[in-house]
Amino acid sequence: MAVEGAAISEQLGAVMTLSESLVLQVKVLKRRGDFVRMREIGRRAIRIVREAGTARFIPFHLQALGLIAREQRQLQRAARLFGAAAAILETHVRAKPPFIPMEFEPCQNAVRAELGEQAFADLFAQGQGWSIDEAVGYGLEGRAEG
Repeated sequence: MAVEGAAISEQLGAVMTLSESLVLQVKVLKRRGDFVRMREIGRRAIRIVREAGTARFIPFHLQALGLIAREQRQLQRAARLFGAAAAILETHVRAKPPFIPMEFEPCQNAVRAELGEQAFADLFAQGQGWSIDEAVGYGLEGRAEG
């Protein structure tokens, strides 16, 4: 059902509804442990919202990719994605979208604890320094760590 909703929303150009549908798919796939498919959907969502010119949704999809990275034990990647999302939220988003896709703070705190405070802060700061295009590019790229 969520897949059908995503297809319909994309055709109609309803970015918000599409984002919500894709987030729902990610939640279901997370429960199933299908991290490869989760990442595919996360990347699709980033492309769609970027093409639609809606910076407002990009941070939430970057956070979702950060969550996925953590689940795949890509802690450095997760920290950078969380940093990029935080910076874009602060600089480009006046009002948060009416849905909060997931609880990202516990995941972010877990990444901080696993990496150590200093390493997390350094990686988070790297992500914060990126432009939207750089952050989206990093979210879309296929390499894992580094």
